[in-house]
Amino acid sequence: MKLHGLQLLTADECRRLHEASLAVLETTGVKVLNSRGRQLLQAAGARLAGDLARLPRELVSQALRQAPKAVTVFDRCGNLTMELRERNSYFGAGGPAPQYWDEQRRRFHPFRLADCARLAHICDACEHLEFDMAMAHCADAPVAVRDLYEVAVMIRNSPKPIIFTANSPDNVSVLAEIFRAAGSRHGPEKPYGIFYSEPISPLTHAPESLDKIFRALDEGFPILYTPAPMAGATGPATLAGNIVVGNAEWLSGLALAQLYKPGAAVIYGGVFANLDYGTCIMPYGSAELHLQTVAVAEMGRHYCLPSFGTAGCSDASGADMQSGFEAGVLNLLNLAASANLIHDVGWLASASATSAEQLLINNAMIAHCKRLMAGIEVNEQTLALNVIREIGPGGSFLAHDHTLSHYQAETLCTRFWDRRPLAKRLRDKKSFMDGVITATKQLLRSHRPVPMTDAQTSLVDGILKRATKRCSLKSLPDWLTPAR
Repeated sequence: MKLHGLQLLTADECRRLHEASLAVLETTGVKVLNSRGRQLLQAAGARLAGDLARLPRELVSQALRQAPKAVTVFDRCGNLTMELRERNSYFGAGGPAPQYWDEQRRRFHPFRLADCARLAHICDACEHLEFDMAMAHCADAPVAVRDLYEVAVMIRNSPKPIIFTANSPDNVSVLAEIFRAAGSRHGPEKPYGIFYSEPISPLTHAPESLDKIFRALDEGFPILYTPAPMAGATGPATLAGNIVVGNAEWLSGLALAQLYKPGAAVIYGGVFANLDYGTCIMPYGSAELHLQTVAVAEMGRHYCLPSFGTAGCSDASGADMQSGFEAGVLNLLNLAASANLIHDVGWLASASATSAEQLLINNAMIAHCKRLMAGIEVNEQTLALNVIREIGPGGSFLAHDHTLSHYQAETLCTRFWDRRPLAKRLRDKKSFMDGVITATKQLLRSHRPVPMTDAQTSLVDGILKRATKRCSLKSLPDWLTPAR
């Protein structure tokens, strides 16, 4: 008896959202600010008027038929890590943000490569986080090569797959070199990088975004093309209308990718959100984002494509009741909705900050959510009629073999939640967060990620040095600093 997943949209509602998106693409159209993209669309039968492209339905339908229904992702060592299909769900860290939240000192500081190493190291130690993200935010690396150094630091500190972005199309190719050098030359048949880019809402494909997508396809990376329309600002105030805008952006992006490289792996979805009218930010903890995250998963299943989810994040500054509530709700919703590739775990302050401690807290919450989804198994062994008959009224089940055989499978072992007797709490005043901070420090000291070989390290270092020459730096950023 498993906890059945939730349903937000009916099949008919998914169909209506799709039909509305096709109508937008046929009549309103999308801006394509990329000459190669316009040429591809025009040759395929789209109607162009300057930068505006109107896509016929069959063009979109063909792209949906060509897109793979599953995407396999490997780690640096060549091991299969994620099969993005059907109802398989995988969580991953949000990765670098503009600020790092120091939970012990309770303050922000600009995100640095040392923070990147710390996050990757802790992500590697979290058994319920299957991938990491590199979003080019390290303040102590030059902007032109910041993306390269972030990926190198993450690869050094964890073999887990990485969702990454790039500063330029040329950097996509340099990053492909880094992935190959660190991954024993594993090629496109065993990708452990997923390239991330976004359209501009509403309904605009930026020139460099598409150039980077095309280059990533040349290099064999699976693609995340992630719309982020905000209801009431860059999308209609109604959530259904906002989904239509984001869906039209994604469908037209898929069409461009399939025209460029038929059969390209493109993962469905985006961060469909809303504007907070009081603060003018995009809130990650809003009920509206939560609802649309479920809708994204359900539209992905409607298209029979892997979907991109958003979870483990909050608008709070640090660990408090707000962050626990918002991140926890998103974690459970994404599992219940069966989103496939669930990102942004650990992000705080409306995507402005991140924290290693938040990764550990969310890792424990995800374990709890997975236990809920596993449900209650009902069979002859678990009904335990013979055991109940043997123990009888007034007896104890604690030392029975049945308990010893089943307690680990039936009971989730918690790491952080405070369940001590009251007398012990009164003697020991350590807080929940004291335990999390201590556990983070212990993992930084004791956890040992699978290391790169000296030859791999030397190859990556050479690639970084060649790429950094154009920046005219007096000293190079240190990507070899250990996590601490």
